[in-house]
Formats: sequence, structure tokens, C-alpha cells
Amino acid sequence: MKMKLLGIILLVSFPFVLGFAGIPIEEGENSVEVGEVERSCINVGDFCDGKKDDCQCCRDNAFCSCSVIFGYKTNCRCEVGTTATSYGICMAKHKCGRQTTCTKPCLSKRCKKNHG
Repeated sequence: MKMKLLGIILLVSFPFVLGFAGIPIEEGENSVEVGEVERSCINVGDFCDGKKDDCQCCRDNAFCSCSVIFGYKTNCRCEVGTTATSYGICMAKHKCGRQTTCTKPCLSKRCKKNHG
């Protein structure tokens, strides 16, 4: 009796296990396979590839920032540069092929005096 009950439990739970394991289950002719859509750029806060350039990050002043542990880049994410670095990052992104609008930061005393 125990073996019969075990067989029924396994038979009922098998589709659930396959679903959680990520194995696609085809159900007839109209089964749809969902694929990952490739994005042209990565949003701020999302993971990026530390081996690629900063063009992978969407915003004009965003760059791929990584933690370095024992010489290896890990936990790379797209981050926004500081006021001091944003303009340089934006200017470097002109090579990415996207239209970038870079506004020079107001850092000097003279600039701050004139622009509030």
C-alpha cells in the first residue's frame, strides 16, 4: 500500500518538479517557448559585465562599477557617476554610437557664483 501511495505522489508531483527545474514542458502544438529578450543597454542598478566597456549602461553618466577581490572583478552593476566624474563618463560614451547629451558640471567657485 505504501508503494502505491508513493507512486501516486511521484506521478502527481512530477510536472511541478519539472516546472521548478526550468525544463520546458511541451503541451501540444500551441506550446510557447519563452526566450530571453536581449536589451540594448542595462539600467542603473542592474548587473553588468565588468569585462566590457561602459557603453552597456543606459544612462549617459552611468558606468559599470565592480568590486575587486583578489584581482577579480565581482558584483558589477551600472552606477551613476559623481558630480565630478559624470561629465567625463558622458564624453567617453560618445564612442558608443548613441546620442549623448553631456552637461558640464558647475564645480569652480566662479561657475557656482554665476549660476547660483
